[in-house]
Amino acid sequence: MNPQFCCVPPNKAEMADNQWMYSGFFRRNEVTTEWAERTDVFLKEIFHRPMRMVPECPCAICKRRIRRDRKEMTLHLRTNGFMPNFNMPINFAQRDRGREEVIRQRIAGHEDDGVRDILDDACAAQTAAATLSANEPEEPEENAKAFLDILASSKKPLYEGAKLSQLDAISQLMAVKAEYGCTRGCFEAFLGVWANSLPEGHELPKSMYATKKIMKALSMDYEKIHVCPKNCLLFRHEYANDNYCRKCGSSRYIEVLDEQGEKKQLAIPAKVLRYLHFIERLQRFFITDESAKMMKRHKEGKR
Repeated sequence: MNPQFCCVPPNKAEMADNQWMYSGFFRRNEVTTEWAERTDVFLKEIFHRPMRMVPECPCAICKRRIRRDRKEMTLHLRTNGFMPNFNMPINFAQRDRGREEVIRQRIAGHEDDGVRDILDDACAAQTAAATLSANEPEEPEENAKAFLDILASSKKPLYEGAKLSQLDAISQLMAVKAEYGCTRGCFEAFLGVWANSLPEGHELPKSMYATKKIMKALSMDYEKIHVCPKNCLLFRHEYANDNYCRKCGSSRYIEVLDEQGEKKQLAIPAKVLRYLHFIERLQRFFITDESAKMMKRHKEGKR
């Protein structure tokens, strides 16, 4: 047993904190940002520690029976996820609290660095805008109106007297579909079985199309950016027209062998980054009263 993995059994708080290892992994190469960031921290930690031997791989296949180098272990974790009941040697909850404390100290120690002035100006401008809109109600733009309409309608209960809303129900169903890779036919069959168990007049959609139509107004547009399979660069700007990575030579698109046995690029990118535009994300935060209050907590001092 590698001594660097040996640690005191985690308490309940630490076990709850480490749920990201399983909830953030959906399937091969489909993980959350939190999962990717924390797994990278874990790999850096165990491979930077003084050690006599290469550590065992904690993926769901190897289960710490086989030693792997960092490149192989990264690939295994990305492909298979963490093994069940793995004792994570890093306390991320404590790590995050420490980082927040440092940030608070920096802000408290540099109150005159301009940040507070920016926040004051932003909140003052918003207060003025709110006063103006109270006197002269402003019609929201089309995208905002569509979002608010669908948000209001989706908050209605799944059926009369239900505690679960329509939005909550279809969000959970879509999450299960993504986690287990259900096909369209399987998803619609499940909708039918569940619908038969609900009272008449329920608000559960009958098809994948109807479900996606409800969710579409709540989603955000994003930009698809092709990425080097080895994460060397993004194929944009000066690299926008390249078919191969200038750093490692990897193909931008999936390659197959043709009838002559020669490699041929398909029109399918090997790896894609989905980028949510920052300004649109901020606008979405201020589109409802609840989230706007959270965005102003720095000024008002209320969480």
